[in-house]
Amino acid sequence: MSGSNIVQSFGSDSRNKTYFEFGGSGTKGPDIAASFSTLNSHGQNSIYFPEYVSNSCDGVARGLDGEDAQKGYLSVSYGKSRLLFSTGKRNKTIPTGSFGTVFGDPGNKTYDSTSLFDISYESQMRNTQLLARIFQGHYTYDGDYIYDADALSYLTNKDYWDAKWVGAEIRASATINDRQSVTTGIEYMNAYSIELRNNDADPYYYVYQDWHGSSSVVSGYLQTDMDITKKARLVLGCRVDDYSTSSRHWSPRIAYIYRLAPDSTLKLLQGSAFRTPNFYERYYYDGVSTVGNPDLQPEEITTTELVWEKSLGSQTRLVCSAFNYNIDQMISQITNQDDMLQFINQGAVHSRGVEIQAETNMANGSLAYAGLSLQKAVDSDTGEQMSSSPRYIANLGMSIPVYSGNWYISPEMQIIGKEYTLSGSTIAPSAVVNLTVKSAQRLDKLNYSFSVYNLLDQDIYISGSNEHRQDKIPQEGRTFCLETSYLY
Repeated sequence: MSGSNIVQSFGSDSRNKTYFEFGGSGTKGPDIAASFSTLNSHGQNSIYFPEYVSNSCDGVARGLDGEDAQKGYLSVSYGKSRLLFSTGKRNKTIPTGSFGTVFGDPGNKTYDSTSLFDISYESQMRNTQLLARIFQGHYTYDGDYIYDADALSYLTNKDYWDAKWVGAEIRASATINDRQSVTTGIEYMNAYSIELRNNDADPYYYVYQDWHGSSSVVSGYLQTDMDITKKARLVLGCRVDDYSTSSRHWSPRIAYIYRLAPDSTLKLLQGSAFRTPNFYERYYYDGVSTVGNPDLQPEEITTTELVWEKSLGSQTRLVCSAFNYNIDQMISQITNQDDMLQFINQGAVHSRGVEIQAETNMANGSLAYAGLSLQKAVDSDTGEQMSSSPRYIANLGMSIPVYSGNWYISPEMQIIGKEYTLSGSTIAPSAVVNLTVKSAQRLDKLNYSFSVYNLLDQDIYISGSNEHRQDKIPQEGRTFCLETSYLY
């Protein structure tokens, strides 16, 4: 963008968000893009958890759902060079009493921050484009968790995680001829400092863990994109990752794209990928609720997808797809025989389904869309449906111009089917309606929008995790947001 934009929003739960972005370039100077945002919210005033009701507790968490966050971004490009910097931090209180902490205590809170720095240089040599970049990152997490020390006092258990990494990448993209191109590259990343620490604070000071480590990975990739015929295109690719903490992994992929007609395309996509366990999953230990698993192995996924894209005239687009996913050695958190939380490689998961999406632009300026996803994700060993995996999700909505196109009314609905919790109980299907009224962008430089979420104030739940006493956790009811923006 060229110019500046400032956005201010206010909403339910004392939610206040400010966003500012700037973009500009000079004929002889650098191109600059920058943004900054800040968010503050008190959260829900009260959340009822019947699992905590007792003679001494009414099961209501009051004023414990707040957050405070800031994010920043900067991009500076000059000639063939580019600098990117992003940073963010967040403070969050915890209302759920997770990990067996004292329910309703405002001392349960977390803080995390991250920063990323990237410098790149691009060069064109005949039919080859070269890119070289170096990057650096830093992530920090602090958590305070309140526990009963004895019948009369509490103790604070403190979490601290810190990771620093650097890396570099070299990539080359070449046009072989008018029908084929090739991209190849190599990347190196070194997490030279990783720290996990957990201890009880004074006066009950005790260190449960003070772990330091490091890891590195060397990756290489190659992809070729070729036109087989005038209607068919083939993309072949492969990536190899060699981690210092696990075995070497190859991730091939293939895409076959066939143009059935000028307005219709068929795609067959197949590939594999993996995720290596992080250091928290392998080594974290807090002496209270969680224990590590140094023998944890990477989880792997293979995917197959068939996609049909069709344009129905110039205003309507239809996308239909069918997919099949297989996950092996899936990393899951369980409660082990010692009643401690632990990550393990737990069998395999098979998921298959279909998706349909349609979107149309109408003559009066209205936009309508609808989508439906049907899926079945099951444990391959037991055949049982996976938790937090609804069998269907549907969404539909419209954007309708009113008052000579100066305003838009946009209702939308999302329907989520029945899903299972970790304990095997069910969460009933839900239908959530949202409504937004927004001014058109051409209404001077000042624009407004007003949104109501969960308009019908439906009861919505998500499944609890292993660290929760709650089988299902209630989500927000009806909320609103008023937003103004000024472009100059």
